Amino acid sequence: MPDEPPKKQIQLKQTSVISGPLPPPEALARYDAIKPGFAERIMKMAEEEAIHRRIQEGKALAADVEVMRAYPTEVRLGQIFAFLIGLAALGLGAYTAVSGAEVAGGFIGTTGVVGLVSAFILGRYTPKNLNQP
Repeated sequence: MPDEPPKKQIQLKQTSVISGPLPPPEALARYDAIKPGFAERIMKMAEEEAIHRRIQEGKALAADVEVMRAYPTEVRLGQIFAFLIGLAALGLGAYTAVSGAEVAGGFIGTTGVVGLVSAFILGRYTPKNLNQP
């Protein structure tokens, strides 16, 4: 037997990947062959999971809509109050300056307005606010 060529072994490996809530029909048939009713239970489980997922997505969407409705109101109120504080700072600064303390009046008016302007500019562009609407 020395003149026989050497034998080669070939090894074949098969892998299957299931994507989705249900296995392929062949697998469902094999489950049913193991115990009758398994395929039906798997189908029911997939249906219940789909219903649950839709309910959760609906709740998440409703919460997002509520947040989006409240956001413009909060922004508008913040702008109105900031405007009122700015007017108050200018008014108090002008009153103080007219009353004889020009430096103090200028300081009050300037710091009030600069503080609000910087809060508006810096408050909008902080990293924590970048992903908010």
